[in-house]
Amino acid sequence: MAVSTKLNKDVFGVEVTNHELLGRAYRAYLANNRSAAAKTKKRGEVRGGGRKPWAQKGTGRARIGSIRAPHWRGGGVTFGPNGEQNFKLTIPKAAKKVAIKQALSLQNREGLIQTFAPSTLKLKDGKTKQGLEFISKNKAINLNFVLIVVNSKDDMAVRGFANIPNVKYISAPFLNVYDVLNADLILVSEDSLPTIESWLTSKASRVGSKTAEAKILTIKTGEAKKPTKTNTRKVSVEELKVKATANSDVNSQSKGGAK
Repeated sequence: MAVSTKLNKDVFGVEVTNHELLGRAYRAYLANNRSAAAKTKKRGEVRGGGRKPWAQKGTGRARIGSIRAPHWRGGGVTFGPNGEQNFKLTIPKAAKKVAIKQALSLQNREGLIQTFAPSTLKLKDGKTKQGLEFISKNKAINLNFVLIVVNSKDDMAVRGFANIPNVKYISAPFLNVYDVLNADLILVSEDSLPTIESWLTSKASRVGSKTAEAKILTIKTGEAKKPTKTNTRKVSVEELKVKATANSDVNSQSKGGAK
């Protein structure tokens, strides 16, 4: 059922010299999908402990103001998570596009990318059985993770693949490094290829994009970073020495006059 379509080398045939940029994009995806669910209570939030347990002096025991102190059992937690942690990692859009192209190129080199005609993916009733039939025709029934990429989602197809745990059905603009690298097979519809190519080959039009592209190329090729320019010294060392000796003479003369 797979169709042999010639893929664009600028997107599916990029040379990957190292995996530094891929690692950054992979970690950014995981971090941005992480939720700050952990939360602990401080000593002021724990129930109880309003009364001083014993007098400050005279008991022979250590002084204590509340039974909800952090070093007591059942007390508050010091420096614990408060549910407001920010795990977000940013990556430039141009760098993200290069990372996706590298991921697609690696999977294409392994022969894990196949194309199919859009007419073959039409689940009329949105049944899970029809989704399984489509996967079995593409010989992907026993794989751990199958990624299906289309130009635009169909409601019936969304229903048909929703209950299949090892299948993810996405549209072309939502491609990411995490799904591409983890997929055992990537099924791409023919009508989504122009969308993917135009998205990943378009250059950024922002000011300073040339500098960003130069940094991306440095990460891609693994070349050493160029040293930054340093400002030249406006005053020479000899002039500084002359000023220092003049100041010392003035100070000595002032001390002699004071005597």
